[in-house]
Order: sequence, then C-alpha cells, then structure tokens
Amino acid sequence: MKVFLCWSGKRSKETAEALSEWLPLMIQAIEPWISSYMEKGKRSESEIANVLEESKVGIICLTEENLSEDWILFEAGALSKSKDSHVCTFLLDLTPSDIRQPLAQFQATQSNKEDVRKLIRTINQAVKEMDEPSLTEKRLDSLFNILWSHLEEKLQEIIALGPIMEKKEKRIEYDKMTNEEAISKFVRDLSLGGRSRHTKKSYRLTIEKALRFLGKNFSEVEKDDLESYLFFLQEKDYSPTTIHRHAYALKAFFRFFGSDLGGRIRLPPLKQKSPVVLDMEEIRKLLNSVKRMRDMAVMHLLFAPGLTVSELINLNTDSIRGNEVRVESGKRRGEKFFLHDGTLKLILRYLEKRKDSNLSLFVSKKGRRFSERYIQKMIQDNVAEAGISKRVTAKTMKRSFSYHFSRKPEEISTSINSSAERFITQS
Repeated sequence: MKVFLCWSGKRSKETAEALSEWLPLMIQAIEPWISSYMEKGKRSESEIANVLEESKVGIICLTEENLSEDWILFEAGALSKSKDSHVCTFLLDLTPSDIRQPLAQFQATQSNKEDVRKLIRTINQAVKEMDEPSLTEKRLDSLFNILWSHLEEKLQEIIALGPIMEKKEKRIEYDKMTNEEAISKFVRDLSLGGRSRHTKKSYRLTIEKALRFLGKNFSEVEKDDLESYLFFLQEKDYSPTTIHRHAYALKAFFRFFGSDLGGRIRLPPLKQKSPVVLDMEEIRKLLNSVKRMRDMAVMHLLFAPGLTVSELINLNTDSIRGNEVRVESGKRRGEKFFLHDGTLKLILRYLEKRKDSNLSLFVSKKGRRFSERYIQKMIQDNVAEAGISKRVTAKTMKRSFSYHFSRKPEEISTSINSSAERFITQS
C-alpha cells in the first residue's frame, strides 16, 4: 500500500525520508512515496493526483519554516481532493495550536511516541481494509516499542538542525560568562532533557577541547575559528565521522546560546555506510557463545527490547514489573518494554540464584553495579568466542533484532527463547 509523504524545506524533507525508511520496518506492506521522487517544478497536480489514486494514506511533514510555503500548501491542496484517503500532518517540534488553515483541517500527529503510535495504528487499519498483510494489534504494539527509538533518534537529530529561536533568557549576559560556566549551563540543560551520562560527558569533553584549542571566550568564537578547529582534527587524521560528531556537539552548544555558527561550518563529506546487521546464524552463534546465566540475561536485554548500555547498567531488581522492564535512566526513563518469556524466566532464575541483597539488577563478582566498559567488553568477548568478524556493538544487536523481527518474528523470538532454556533448566 502506497503512503504519500509530502515535504517542503530541508528539515521537512529529512523527516519525510526518515518516515520513508522507518514505516516499512513497522509494516512490510507499506510502500512509501516521497514527492522528492519528482524534481521540484515538475510536481504538477496531475502527476500528484496519479500517485494519490494509488495511495491510501497521505502525510504532510510540517516544520516551523514551511507552514506557509507554497509547495506544501499546493500538495496539501492536492491531497485534500483525494477521496477515501486518510490525510494527516506530521508536526516536527510543533503543536496543533501552531497550525492554521488550510493545514489545520487535517488530523495532526505530533512527533512523540503516543501520537506516532496512533498514526501507525491508522496506517495498519488502512492496510487491512485494502486486504493486504496487516499486523495484529498486539504484534504492532510490540514491534512499535522495539522500533520507536530508531525513528525518535532521527527526529531529534532533525529537530536540532532547526531555525535559531530567539530565546532571550539564554542571551542574558552570556557574553560575561566564562567558558566553564557556559559549558556547565549547557550540560545542565542536557540533563533536564534526559540525556544520558555518557552523552553529557562526551559533549562536555568535546566542547572543552575545542575552546581550549581556540584559546578564547566562547562568545568571541567565529565561523572561521570553528572551521580551523575542525581542520586541525582533519590534519590529526580524525575520521570524517568523528569530525561530524565534534561539529554536532559544537552546533548544539552554540545554538543553546542563540548562535547559528555551527550550522554554517563546512564539513568533510561522510561516506554512506550500510548499517551492520547480524544474520540469523550469527545471532544464534553469539547467543550460544555465552557461558553464564547473568551474561545471557544481559545479551537478551541488548537484543530485545534493545536497551542501551547506559539504560541496562542502571536497572534495579524492581525494574522488572510483570513481563515488562522499566527504564530507570536517560531520556527514556519511565518507559516500559515487553520481555520475551525466555528473557523473563532467565532474569528471575538469575535473581533467585543470587545470594546478595544488592538492589542492582546485574552485579559483578565483587557485588558491584556494572560499568559501561564492562558490558562493552562482555559483548566483544562473546563476539570473538562466536567467531564473528563484524564489528558488533549494543546498537548492532538492537538493530539486528529489529530487522529480523520485522520480517520473521517467529524465528527470531524462538532463537531468543530457546537460548535461555539451557540456563533455566540448570539445578
């Protein structure tokens, strides 16, 4: 089933492209169609109408900068003439009260978890009405809980590219602040936004390093200064990916203080890499390589529900609620995720065999909460034991499970559950 995605402007287009990549992971019957497939100026009403005849759902990607753009209004007008189609606006960093007619006539979907969940249910119903393969409500919700973070991360990156907002409270006497005061203020804002300890530390170190190199107060930094710093990193043989990561941190820092410096710097091109995904045989080998019950429980949580390392090490024994696990830290704090039967039994069996009173869900031999480095080494050791040559991280494991669950949910779920059996049955 075709889903029509219309856009106007850089952030709107990137939002449409993010949805285009994500929607088929949720429902394989979906065939996204982005109006960028036609060159701007050639997207005539008749051509759009031809596509709309085959489309059951239309999504208009709105950002602050395109609310009155001619192209978005033109395509929205064409969409509104389509019969028997569900048309909605997808709001990036906007609220329904920001939308005026004629765009306000459409059902608005905000870019948060619950609104997107409602949208995907509507699309699934449209798929069902067309007698194409749809998902049961239980499977749809389970898959959504696993895959939502993929879309959320991308949307947050796009939001960060947005227009500079004049926020006077952030401009008050900032030129009188020291670099350390400014960095601390920025990192404190990251904390309020639910960013992980790892993210805050990474941003702080990156910004401190850049300002040390420049040798001036952050309020005096200019575009040429930032480019000279990034050129320095390039001369030191930093990879383009690392340079982009530094630039992203600096862009976020200066945007916080109302400057668009970071948005105007030139960067070396990034090579498009295909994301690493383990095939089913590699997943089975990796799980079979695990020798300890505790480590197998850790690996399960990294695969599905796909917790981050930071989220995993901050779990407590009371984070397990029924057949769900509740995240205790980071931006997903308070969110709950479904556990496979084998994973739940494995965790309960592990806790039953533990003799300590530590409240941490997972502890080392010395009875201490795991560190991020401990988990990373655990992954590396088991990957080596399994003879897998690919570079595997916690994100690789989450991505691999999501990929196979969207295609062969029974096969991957069986592998997860069966890998727990040899530990559950131990006396």
